[in-house]
Amino acid sequence: MNWKHRSLAALSTVALAAGGALAVAGPASAAAGTGNCGAAHLCVYNSTNFLGEKITASSTNSCFRTYTVVGHDFLTMSYVNNLSVDAYIYTDLPGGGFEKARTLVSGGFSSDINATGGGYYLNVVICEGSANPANYPGL
Repeated sequence: MNWKHRSLAALSTVALAAGGALAVAGPASAAAGTGNCGAAHLCVYNSTNFLGEKITASSTNSCFRTYTVVGHDFLTMSYVNNLSVDAYIYTDLPGGGFEKARTLVSGGFSSDINATGGGYYLNVVICEGSANPANYPGL
């Protein structure tokens, strides 16, 4: 193989590697903008693929109940977390209190929460940062 062919082969390998990295990064970049979830916001959706009804939060230290925000049953099925802090899904315990069920990692997303084995979450409390639902009476 002469130097031109070796150079072309090397460039092709670099191009394929770069293209592969872009393809892997593509969904993350697309997900961050999908569903119009802005910078410094947490968005949860009641359908997979960042579709359906959306709840948006911008606090980094508060809690809310999904039912209270929308006024009806809300099944959290996908999310985008563009906050600088993790957010957490809490479920109600039968005897009272809350149990942390899932972490929505800062900078993370899921187009289908159930696809990761985490299940779907109905009428839950979502807290951002270090907030805890126990500190919010009436949730």
